[in-house]
Amino acid sequence: MVWVISFFAFCWSIWLFRNDLIFNNSRMTADQLFAVAQIKTFKWCNYNWPKSFFSESYFLANPAGSFCPIAKAKRYSDSSFDLPNADYTFFVDGAVNGSFGEAGIGGLCRDNNGIMVAKFSKSIGVLDATSAELLAIKEACSICLSAASLIEKRILFASDSSLAVNWIRNPIVAPLIFRPLAVEISNWSAVRDWKFEFIYRECNSEADSLAKNGIANNSNFRWIADSWQ
Repeated sequence: MVWVISFFAFCWSIWLFRNDLIFNNSRMTADQLFAVAQIKTFKWCNYNWPKSFFSESYFLANPAGSFCPIAKAKRYSDSSFDLPNADYTFFVDGAVNGSFGEAGIGGLCRDNNGIMVAKFSKSIGVLDATSAELLAIKEACSICLSAASLIEKRILFASDSSLAVNWIRNPIVAPLIFRPLAVEISNWSAVRDWKFEFIYRECNSEADSLAKNGIANNSNFRWIADSWQ
């Protein structure tokens, strides 16, 4: 059954690439197309087996043994004051036009009283959705790294991409094309009190809007409260 899903995922990815090429004049290398198809396979397999997560490296080597635990989704809300046990929570998201096209990232951070202390909205060029999700997390991490007052603070990064969250938690299972970015973020968090959580998409609406604004306005916006300077 896994191979059947993989076949249709690859066919669908090729069809979407063909449409983007004709109608949006998008360009994608063979490696990028292959990575996008693999990610679709992961997502479709996760839909059929929601309590398992497939990593690309294990999937290619041994599909029958490629299960590992998936991050449990948390129903945190980016507009809620009822935040988890952290000094700050940074909600992030990536947005892409089509399967591979103009992309943007966005995010906002609240303290444990629900007060917004930082946000960003940025255009990142032409990319796939998973790269956008990882770069959104990286941008949020970069903002936190720039504030000396946050060195010993507990920070939760909340993303609606289970792939990105799992790869940062365990970079060895990330596909090779995404592994350097996952390793970089993971290394930053290794010496800090940072955690990464998967949340439901409907709980991440403000970050999603900021990411889409990055595409629409071709912007590079960043705001940080004076308390973080």
